[in-house]
Amino acid sequence: MNAFLQTSCVPAFLVFPLQERPPNMAKTPNGGARTPHFYEEDGDGKRQLRKISGKVHVNGEIETQFPPELIEEYSSSNQKTDKREERRFIVEIITLVLVLIVAAFSYVQTRESIRSADAAKSAADIANQSLVVGQRAWISVNATTENALVFNSQGAWLPNNVEMKNVGHSPATYVKLWEKLVVGLPPPSDDELESTCAILKKSPTSTETNGWNLFPDQIGTEYEPAFASLKDIEKSLESPNGIPGKVGLNLIVCADYTMAFGPLTHHQTRQVYSILWTDTNNGEALMGAFDPKNPKPIPIFLTLRIGGFID
Repeated sequence: MNAFLQTSCVPAFLVFPLQERPPNMAKTPNGGARTPHFYEEDGDGKRQLRKISGKVHVNGEIETQFPPELIEEYSSSNQKTDKREERRFIVEIITLVLVLIVAAFSYVQTRESIRSADAAKSAADIANQSLVVGQRAWISVNATTENALVFNSQGAWLPNNVEMKNVGHSPATYVKLWEKLVVGLPPPSDDELESTCAILKKSPTSTETNGWNLFPDQIGTEYEPAFASLKDIEKSLESPNGIPGKVGLNLIVCADYTMAFGPLTHHQTRQVYSILWTDTNNGEALMGAFDPKNPKPIPIFLTLRIGGFID
């Protein structure tokens, strides 16, 4: 770069008019200027006259020499500029790194805040649920029978006494009961249990009076017959998986109720009982299969098979 500054070839095209008469320009008798000319020496040292036009055109290059002090000052200025740019670049990189660190720290803090808020909300929900569970109404069910099972032309009948008790800490409203005899030795399926108890899930109205209102520790007892249709009995007799000429029976008991406070949401308690009888001719063995053609009443008792609160 310094060598370039010391000697610089600059193309130039110089044009200038001949406004003043050169010393070697002759005059006319009346004082006017003659055709411009100049003298030049040839190879033998003789002067020769050469005419030129009114304007001089020079084409060529100009060689320029810069002082060393100017070159040094220019170089020093460039070095300072380079150092400033380098320092600025370093500062920008450091700033970018700091911004990324602050952003990462803010992200971590935000995530922790959200996690803490979720944990607090979850704890509050659990506490609220625990409070609701501890203070709401709960209806327990206990079915007993002192009657005999009867088969007739319509099907099978079994009268029962069902005791309902509020074991919770707030009143239960619209407490209703539903029973059904299910034909078959195995326990009823979940779908059959759900469809049987769904009959009670009817939205109560403001004028409805059907059902019990049970306060904490209060007991209500209903005499409720359970029924199995003749169609279901005949279908079970035709099944190849059953005992020839015999049918098994299970008792479904559903209690449906709502709360005295809060939304009118249905809650239920469901139980399934096995229906057994004692065979005195066979060492008082417990039997679960019945002959539907036997017209005599059969003393039976109930054994809880499935039971619990649904919600």
